[in-house]
Amino acid sequence: MPCGIDDTSVAATGIAWVRRAGPILAAVTVWQAWLQPAVAEGVADVAAIQRNHRVMNPREAAVLLADVRPAKLVYRPEEEIRALARLAKTTARAAEVELRIWLEHGLGEVAGHQERTVHLPPQSARTIEFTWPAGRAATHGNAVAIELRQDDAPPAVGRDVFSCVTNLWEMVIGAVPNGPAANSANYTREQILGQVRGWREQYCNVWEKYFWAPDDWGQLTVPANATWYSGQARRHEHTENLRFHVEASHAEGIAVVTYGKCTAGGPPGWEMARAKPQWFPTDAKGHTMGRPADVWDLDHWQEGESHAYSDYKYVWNYRCVDLRRLDALDHGIDQLIASTR
Repeated sequence: MPCGIDDTSVAATGIAWVRRAGPILAAVTVWQAWLQPAVAEGVADVAAIQRNHRVMNPREAAVLLADVRPAKLVYRPEEEIRALARLAKTTARAAEVELRIWLEHGLGEVAGHQERTVHLPPQSARTIEFTWPAGRAATHGNAVAIELRQDDAPPAVGRDVFSCVTNLWEMVIGAVPNGPAANSANYTREQILGQVRGWREQYCNVWEKYFWAPDDWGQLTVPANATWYSGQARRHEHTENLRFHVEASHAEGIAVVTYGKCTAGGPPGWEMARAKPQWFPTDAKGHTMGRPADVWDLDHWQEGESHAYSDYKYVWNYRCVDLRRLDALDHGIDQLIASTR
């Protein structure tokens, strides 16, 4: 894949699970993004905080618990667990509050209690980070819970859930990969982040990037800063936007999966069939097998800005590959391996 994804695991079904810890910059960007609707430039949007299902604040509180979340939806057992709490001071006087935070799992089991005193200047906001060492979470049913106490007021409380698994497929909630996930070149970075934030709000922890490659079998690599139309469905893709989408997802603990097929499609696939006819099986009439193509379509495949999508007769065309041949099989495997870099 053109996204620099590491640790690719290809299952027997042809599904490739690609995972990588997102870079710190991407993580910070996404964390800032989910806090902005509730607290911007130190001014709290009380109505937005009240709508937040993760927290509950007493009426007329001087300090609001704006949000609490684990840094990621899914952790691996060997990872340190991180959580962030956002506080907002809504009045003209400074205040000091006491925070208690802990991990929950199962039915009422708790661990990792922490306490902290926090000072907030007037009309201010602060983000507080908490960490727990690896091994403190259970496999399923985990949550971060927090309690904020100030003066004699009832406590503000918050809670949000996460998973800790070795095998992602034990706890999969799939996202709908439309919009930026389907045509990365057509959207801005902010729109891509918006989609990731939306998936996070729905607790989706995996999405599938399909139909992205110039050829899902024979060409699974593209150069940096490239823009192209994919070999299946003519999805409009951009290398750096696609990379950014994957990294932003990983920063939220959302995995990205893709796959490899045994059919050569789009202009690269048909060119491969011309150059390497011995790699493609034929029927009783000597014809290679698969879905038909139109010559005009192939000639104008990468001219999406000049032609409407409906101008193309076949947006999915391919030739079947003879995987009984080791040289053809090796080519597809080499492409899968190269796509992880």
